[in-house]
Amino acid sequence: MLEVIVESKNKISKWCFDEGKKRNLDKVALGKLLKETASSYPLQLFDQKGLTYESAFWSAHYERSKLDKRIFHAKNGVAKVTSTGFVIRSEAPAMRESLQAKKTGPRPVEVLYRGESYDSKTPPRAHLRTLSDLANLGADETIQWYAYGEMTLDGDTLVLQLETLDHLYFRKESKFKARTAS
Repeated sequence: MLEVIVESKNKISKWCFDEGKKRNLDKVALGKLLKETASSYPLQLFDQKGLTYESAFWSAHYERSKLDKRIFHAKNGVAKVTSTGFVIRSEAPAMRESLQAKKTGPRPVEVLYRGESYDSKTPPRAHLRTLSDLANLGADETIQWYAYGEMTLDGDTLVLQLETLDHLYFRKESKFKARTAS
């Protein structure tokens, strides 16, 4: 379910980057274009109204002052599948020294899933495929993930507890991107 929303946001962002390139925009102007454009598209997430493609997405590495459910996202996720679910962990990206002194920096984040009950006792095929895809990731493979839920702080780690696998979307990162992103 989340894939369609994420890919729509990615199309908005791609359009902005292409437009920024055409207009030869600097980083500040491009950032403004991205924010204004994504803010102009309304989005309803389940029972939440009044959101846009700008306000619905949040970097998973930064603590929010509100406990509203949002779509959190991060890169370089490493998944560990257990008998009852899984944990996806993304370490905090490094910050420039000048930023470290100014604000609370990025934190490591974990997405936790401990299973769910199904009316038919059999999980949907999409859920089985998601669990299989996570279990079949290689030891050196990382994922870019998006998860819908409420973020909490546990020590120094931000944690998102998934209610259902419908609230997770991920894709493998290429080895080249994963190496250069660190």
